[in-house]
Amino acid sequence: MNTDRNFDDLIDQYLKKICHNKKGILRNHIILRDLHDHCKLLTENKSLFILDSGCGNGKISLELSKKGHTIICNDISINMIELCKNEFLKENPHAQVEFSHKPIQKFIKDNKNLKFDIILFHAVLEWLEKPEETLQKLLTLLSTDGYISLMFYNIHSLIMRNLIYGNHNKVIKQDFMGDESSLTPQNPLYPENVKSWLNKNNIEIIHSSGVRVFYDFMDQNLQRDRNIEDILHLEDTYSNKEPYKNFGRYIHYLCKNNNIKRSTK
Repeated sequence: MNTDRNFDDLIDQYLKKICHNKKGILRNHIILRDLHDHCKLLTENKSLFILDSGCGNGKISLELSKKGHTIICNDISINMIELCKNEFLKENPHAQVEFSHKPIQKFIKDNKNLKFDIILFHAVLEWLEKPEETLQKLLTLLSTDGYISLMFYNIHSLIMRNLIYGNHNKVIKQDFMGDESSLTPQNPLYPENVKSWLNKNNIEIIHSSGVRVFYDFMDQNLQRDRNIEDILHLEDTYSNKEPYKNFGRYIHYLCKNNNIKRSTK
């Protein structure tokens, strides 16, 4: 039985708190900036084969599809797939895109002979029962010299937030798992662990950024009242700088495959 978190029952919260919110704007901006600035393949004049694994509303892959790239969007949630389809229909109805509704593990098994130039894997790892094992399997679909854009929930930011908000018992007990009805994930991750998983698979982190390095620590009234352009400018500036990028609610690693040939077993 697959116990990875399915967002079918969280889609209303996702739409309200992420998609139709400054949080989503900031998240998408940092990811797209990193891809365009540091993914060499995107500077070449050729069509790429891209997997958006755990696609959600598909905003990142949608933007890449506008450059003529071929996309497969996969998600365990049928509601997310429908949301993603609607976004493509609205913004790029002629995109070369295929939609797939299945658990990531089944997608990998069913498509073991495919190789993708870029894999997008954003805010998924922390919702998996076996994150390291699943990531390792996903990497078998990455082409030689391919790139994976990996964003995950940063436990250090969660600890800091609980300290600031006075939830000290949570920190003492190291109890950071979110409630069933919450968008706080079941398995927030230590960046140092994710780095070790990538290293073991000969995947090089070529660029890292924090996503929302200060916005989530702001008072809610300030979040509402501050101009999004000002927030975006400052997040853009400090997301790449030490020590601020380590405070990000999410960490984004843009990584390159350094394996000559990967096994598909």
